[in-house]
Amino acid sequence: QLLPKMPPSPAKAFGQEVMLVSHAEGQVIGTPGYDIIKTLPSFVSMETGVGIGSYVEHTVDLLTCVGSVILVHDDKEIVDKDIAKIREMEKN
Repeated sequence: QLLPKMPPSPAKAFGQEVMLVSHAEGQVIGTPGYDIIKTLPSFVSMETGVGIGSYVEHTVDLLTCVGSVILVHDDKEIVDKDIAKIREMEKN
């Protein structure tokens, strides 16, 4: 089956892969943000090898990111708000 030459317009859904950033370095003592991320309206999946007891470095590139989250929703504003929530949690 051939793919369409043009994507559907208007878009049927909006999505983004969000690379998780660590603004600190050290041993992880808790991951409460993971549970919050999983409740976001646009949450689809999360991949991370970081858990309690892991050592993380300050994120400076893709190799030092601490995971990724896939967000998809039919409302772009929801995706944008969820990205903002993740970025807010990363700083705290």
